[in-house]
Amino acid sequence: MNQINMWKDKSTFLGHFPTADWHKHGSPVLFIGVSGDFTIEFDGGVKERCSSVVVDAGVAHKTYPGGELMALFYLSPYSLNSMQFKKLFLSQTNYQLDVLKTPTRKSRFEKSLQNFDIEQALDRKLPSLNYNVDERVCQSLQLIHESSLPKNRDDIANSVNLSSSRFNHLFSQNMNVSYRHYRQWIQLGKALAHYQHVKNLTHAALLAGFSDASHFSNTCKKLLGISPSSILKKDTSLNVSY
Repeated sequence: MNQINMWKDKSTFLGHFPTADWHKHGSPVLFIGVSGDFTIEFDGGVKERCSSVVVDAGVAHKTYPGGELMALFYLSPYSLNSMQFKKLFLSQTNYQLDVLKTPTRKSRFEKSLQNFDIEQALDRKLPSLNYNVDERVCQSLQLIHESSLPKNRDDIANSVNLSSSRFNHLFSQNMNVSYRHYRQWIQLGKALAHYQHVKNLTHAALLAGFSDASHFSNTCKKLLGISPSSILKKDTSLNVSY
């Protein structure tokens, strides 16, 4: 059974999924091949075989799990964990291969995924550092997460006393993705969270502010590389903690 755990600004996955076509996440992601190595492809036809990989937000890639059991951590781009990942793995590159120090064990990942314990999953301590995100970006993130429907960039910029162009630059600088891309990422998460209660993809999509099921499906493929139905199969356990 596939397991998905969702919090307000982060999520985890444990299970099997098909080859994911070209897509860009709205947050940094840690991929772990629990049962064996997998393949990931980046721009330029660069294919890498690995046991784990950290991929930064906004980086185009395809994943080929090859039937392996996979564990995934989707970090909040503005979280301390994300900043620690950037310092440890992504300071000189936009992805880093084979980041685990010890061999994988399914039991270890089941517990770490449920508690979002990155250090337990990696079996290593993350570096200490000062948390430093612009206060206006933090305010905009709070507005994004508190709103039941997606807000446009101009409204958010006005709320934090910035011009639209200045806000977009500041947001991208702090988050490594554009406001539009991040808004879609959060909207996708809200639709998946709604699904837990309504059990209908179209209804969940409309509740999250998508115009229709096709809009929801296309956004999911753009951000995750697979369709919503591929994620929310009958044997999937979805746990939403907000």
